[in-house]
Amino acid sequence: MLRRHWLQAFVVAAVVGLLAAFLTISRGQTSAGHDVHGFPQPQVRHSSHGTLRTTLHARIAENTLVDQFSGETRLVNTPTFEGTIPGPTLVVKPGDALSINLANDLPANPEVQRTGAFPRDPYTMNLHTHGLSVSPLGISDNIFRRMEPGTANPIEVHVPRDHPRGTYWYHPHKHGSVTFQFLGGMAGFLMIQGGPGTLDALPEVKAAKDVVMGFQVIRTDLNGQVVFVNQAATLFGTSPFDPMNPAKQGVWSTYGINGAPQRSYFYFTSNGVTNPTLHMRPGEVQRWRWLNAAEGENLLVALQGHGLNIVAMDAITVGEMTRLPPDTPVVMGPGQRFDVLVKAGAPGTYLL
Repeated sequence: MLRRHWLQAFVVAAVVGLLAAFLTISRGQTSAGHDVHGFPQPQVRHSSHGTLRTTLHARIAENTLVDQFSGETRLVNTPTFEGTIPGPTLVVKPGDALSINLANDLPANPEVQRTGAFPRDPYTMNLHTHGLSVSPLGISDNIFRRMEPGTANPIEVHVPRDHPRGTYWYHPHKHGSVTFQFLGGMAGFLMIQGGPGTLDALPEVKAAKDVVMGFQVIRTDLNGQVVFVNQAATLFGTSPFDPMNPAKQGVWSTYGINGAPQRSYFYFTSNGVTNPTLHMRPGEVQRWRWLNAAEGENLLVALQGHGLNIVAMDAITVGEMTRLPPDTPVVMGPGQRFDVLVKAGAPGTYLL
């Protein structure tokens, strides 16, 4: 009976959490700009003359989120790229180089932590370009690098000239700290664009407004801080026989799971905002680039009253556009990307 109630509560929380955004269709004109008529878009950084040369600062930053259950506005302090959730969108072309200076401005790691046990070193990091077919060695896409707090770290990733175009992303990948950093929103889009004969060159796709939607789950304690792990844990999961003993609590029990209720807040966000609204005109077509940048959640994504037209999955263009009937969901695993074309229907407000 207890197990059944726990599962029911989990399902309700998951369904409510997936109320990610709203689409409002009206007869008024849409406006151009950094926001797609009110819908947040990350800052965009483009390559120039064959190189995208930029600096990414990893730092604790304050952002405002709205609790989806109570409607209460809260300030959160989480590890971020450039202070935003998500980080900037990086745009390159095949044959370009990504030249990034990653400045780790996160705090120093605690001096005493888990007596040498895993996981540890929450503020040590590195950078992974998820999905790219590039070198994993040296200062390229090397997930075994350790970028310590207070250091500047050069990264040089060379994109092959024949690399597939599409929607990719970047995120930390240091074993032992990546979960903590994901829970704070450390991720960003990485686009490879351009070239004849590609999806970007199709007239119907080229004419559509390009909108990125990064889905993330931000988790904090009751004070708005991202919590690392239960330092006293001796088990990965919580023991059912002594749930109040800190040593018998699981590694991640500080987030309110595994027997530690009401110790945390969860925020399901689209581009760092809970329940944003995107405006379109009837008949307008947009290209939505979806990214599941959550730490471990599978997302069930559908648009009320509208069918989705899938043109790419994980940066691979489909051979023929897949048309889904209205209200049919797409299942997105962690790290997955879908590019969908959406045609706005009758005026109204629709839930994504």
